[in-house]
Amino acid sequence: MAASAFSHNYPPFLSTVEGMTDAKRKSVWDSRAKAVQRAFSHAWDGYTRFAWDHDELKPNSQKGDSWLHMGLTILDALDTAYVLNNQTIFQSASSWVTNKTHPGLTMDADVNANVFETTIRVVGGLLSAHHLSGDPLLLEQAVRVADYFLPAFLESKSGIPFNSIHLKTGKATNPGGTHSSTSEATTIQLEFKYLSHLTGDPKYWNAAQRVSQVLYKSPNDKSAPYDHLVPVYMDPNTGNFVGNELRLGSRADSYYEYLAKQYLLTNATEPFFLEQYRKALHKGIKKHLLMRSDPSNLLYIREHSGDLKSGAKSEKFDHLVCYFGGTLALAATKGKRVPTNVNERQKVLTGLEMEELYMAEELAQSCFEMYHQTASGLAPEIVFWNAAKDAVTASKELDKTWASFESLDQQQPNASANLSSRSIPVALQTVKAIPDGEIERDFNIHSLDKHNLLRPEAIETFFVLYRITGDEKYREWGWRMFRSFEQWSKVATGGYTSLNDVNVLPPPSRDKMESFFLGETLKYFYLLFSDSTLLPLDKYVFNTECHPFPIFEVGEELKKKVVWM
Repeated sequence: MAASAFSHNYPPFLSTVEGMTDAKRKSVWDSRAKAVQRAFSHAWDGYTRFAWDHDELKPNSQKGDSWLHMGLTILDALDTAYVLNNQTIFQSASSWVTNKTHPGLTMDADVNANVFETTIRVVGGLLSAHHLSGDPLLLEQAVRVADYFLPAFLESKSGIPFNSIHLKTGKATNPGGTHSSTSEATTIQLEFKYLSHLTGDPKYWNAAQRVSQVLYKSPNDKSAPYDHLVPVYMDPNTGNFVGNELRLGSRADSYYEYLAKQYLLTNATEPFFLEQYRKALHKGIKKHLLMRSDPSNLLYIREHSGDLKSGAKSEKFDHLVCYFGGTLALAATKGKRVPTNVNERQKVLTGLEMEELYMAEELAQSCFEMYHQTASGLAPEIVFWNAAKDAVTASKELDKTWASFESLDQQQPNASANLSSRSIPVALQTVKAIPDGEIERDFNIHSLDKHNLLRPEAIETFFVLYRITGDEKYREWGWRMFRSFEQWSKVATGGYTSLNDVNVLPPPSRDKMESFFLGETLKYFYLLFSDSTLLPLDKYVFNTECHPFPIFEVGEELKKKVVWM
């Protein structure tokens, strides 16, 4: 697409501004964090004015909309308000939850409520807000919701939970006989394990852990035939995978995220999950799904369908996949800050860990380009990358890169080789510079995929990588993205709207503010612009809805009662 459609007025990176002292730079970032606080208040004001008690706001129509009927925006925003130091909003939201005379969280609608969405948004939000505020009434509500949804696990013959609970009857169901999404069945473990830790009751942990037992030990590892990748559907009646669609996007994404994060959350006391994560990464993703783009040589993750040897590859890439850069970096470093210089990193990371961080930084650039290469500066829901013209050569070059990192771990411990002389790949060295205004240079956007839903995955990865590497570019990218949301998504009467086409100016409104915009997107922006001592990544693990849980070790009494992998 021609550059003439481009309309951004990007500010310069602070690092390039002459005379910018450290104190002045900090002042600028503090002011940008305050801009996020104002955006959160604006989003909340629109919700309370037009959609209170509903799941979501339709900001242009100035009314509410519900699909889970649990006041999702309130519950997703609860801990965000606390983190952003807005006690007025926090008290308003928590009173809605804990009011026993006129309770807000009633769970009595005549609807099938998704177990996964309820767990990550409702239970996760309540647990995080309880931890941050110390309010025991929020924990009581988390227990109440989790107990109401336990039949989804207990009534399953296989141990793979049904995907819904009918709120009015409490009956577990898969509406229409549908299969369970793999990511949904495997993205409840952080919340349920943390709940057992807080209450001392093993039933939550064991219900969640049973899913892992079914996947890996009944009797064998069901992911092994797919080189430890997983198809996107499971049959809750048998516990078996259904079909052979392999991807890191919808219906599979947080499966990989929660493998790494289960290991991190329980303070490395469940090494099985890190091992399983690394099998998926190094035997599956690297072998089958990675490719470079044309013309800029950006790294991206493909999709695959059919048999691994003869199936079809697709260059389709969901914005959802952008979470994976953050997961890679967290698993590689355990959330600790590492040197920016790769030779210095070798002193604190293994070759394997450096390789994983390299992948994280490469994928982060690709996700930034999903924003950079559009007219609005906002990413579409899906892109289709232009694959390298010589895919065979591109794959061989990637293999050489991985081999370079692997060779670092083969060095003798007492070898006297000069660290600086070793040939260590540096992230983005082979990526070509991409000037502003190059619209859809490396990908195509199909007509049904042009929308932007205010998603958080890219800013999540930028937040994690800034904390871990200290590279200011991630903050600068985030500020550009935030400005684009302010320019195109902000609704004057309150709230922010999703958009229908990121390459039309101004982008037409989709008239929907997802609850995760308050629960995730704005929280990640604020954390990116704030001091790194706020919710440090070596002390906290964020669930897939950006609700932070403190890293913990299981107490001695509970340790005897829970199932271990």
